[in-house]
Amino acid sequence: MESEAAVVACASLANNSTASNCTAEHVDADTNVVFEYFVRIIIPIIFGLIAALGFVGNLSVIVVVAANKNMRNTTNILIIGLAAADLVFIVVCVPFTAVIYVIPVWPFGLVWCKVRYDSKKINNM
Repeated sequence: MESEAAVVACASLANNSTASNCTAEHVDADTNVVFEYFVRIIIPIIFGLIAALGFVGNLSVIVVVAANKNMRNTTNILIIGLAAADLVFIVVCVPFTAVIYVIPVWPFGLVWCKVRYDSKKINNM
């Protein structure tokens, strides 16, 4: 709301032909509001695309290797393990990280906060 007040104050100053009083602070506040607005929209969309593509891709790797007996070798078993770990990360961490960009507070409770944090730390090792 402060930024809206700054815009109104800046506009009223400009209408009164005293635009020199319209300082860079008002412009910076407007720029921050616009930037935060785009971040709240664009980042969750990007996270959603990553989550959808990652879910489909990793699940298809698991299904293909598990369904074909010819593909069950040591290397592909390792790939299944990596795909499963990535799948868990995508399901547990990515959607909730996207929520952080939209909502300034954590709405999912303390238990889920700890689960998400621990799984994110384990995946980054």
